[in-house]
Amino acid sequence: MSGTHGTSRAARSAPASRRASSSEDALHTRRTTANYVHGRGAAFAFPVKDNQFGLPDPLDARPWHQVPVTHTAPDYGHGRIETRTIQVPGRAG
Repeated sequence: MSGTHGTSRAARSAPASRRASSSEDALHTRRTTANYVHGRGAAFAFPVKDNQFGLPDPLDARPWHQVPVTHTAPDYGHGRIETRTIQVPGRAG
């Protein structure tokens, strides 16, 4: 599940040529994992939840009402209906 610096075993054992990008679940949404992946030159996408104090604050400050929704999908599970959306803002920085 997790290993050195909080990264998944698959991410650590993948050949360098395959470390171009990484997509993890909320379990791996941790600063140590992001630093590990970024430090090796890979791009990454992590879901951001309130699982770490202050982590979503910079994202909450962005003008999301100005970012178009690029994808919407209904999700039916756990006795409820949710709509998941994807918004891709410009590069942070």
